[in-house]
Amino acid sequence: MTELVTHLKTWAAANQAIVALTGVCLIIVVPFIGFIVRLIFSRPSIRLAVIEGPSFICTHPTYLTAAAVYLRIINRGGSPTDIIGAKLAFHGYTPQSTFFWQWTRATVCLEDFQVAIGDHIKVYPFMLQVNAMIPDHASPATFLDRGQAISGVVYFEYPEAWGGLVPRVKRGNVRLKISIEDSRRRTSSRIIHLKKVKLDEARRFNPSFGMTGESLRQVRPDQY
Repeated sequence: MTELVTHLKTWAAANQAIVALTGVCLIIVVPFIGFIVRLIFSRPSIRLAVIEGPSFICTHPTYLTAAAVYLRIINRGGSPTDIIGAKLAFHGYTPQSTFFWQWTRATVCLEDFQVAIGDHIKVYPFMLQVNAMIPDHASPATFLDRGQAISGVVYFEYPEAWGGLVPRVKRGNVRLKISIEDSRRRTSSRIIHLKKVKLDEARRFNPSFGMTGESLRQVRPDQY
């Protein structure tokens, strides 16, 4: 051990330039690595999950597709963030929609999603809009602190489409991609599978399911 220490001292004395350069590199590199590590762990880290409830997709007889996703969003990162929007995409049967996702943004739903449980009505909270049937739901709870989770229904409605520009169904389910955008303009995406249901089943949860686009066209026919 003593011989090793003596050898190292001799080598360091003979190579002072290398030792000095190594020290300078360490002074520069170590803080830089620390900065990168802090930057990575100080970012929000969003995880998405579909939870039990009104999560399904439906194509009307008029070839209008609408979907509801009861979504849980968890922030596992090191800094807070705020959810500002959502998009949903499917693959269809046309050549273009087979290879490229067909996207649409979340839109306003005209009524709350609800289900009767005995003599009571369970109302599912929205994520991006206010619930009419929940008195204390004055504004959507979209803020996510570190380690916090939020959940709510996100509603999507596609414009009318004919032919093969409808969701591809396999064993009664549709493969979709959902994407969430936060206040930092970062997106978090996940592949999900939703059950395809008939219109009457969808409207059991929401009597106005699939009616947003038509209502907007009646109000502003020049824009929709």
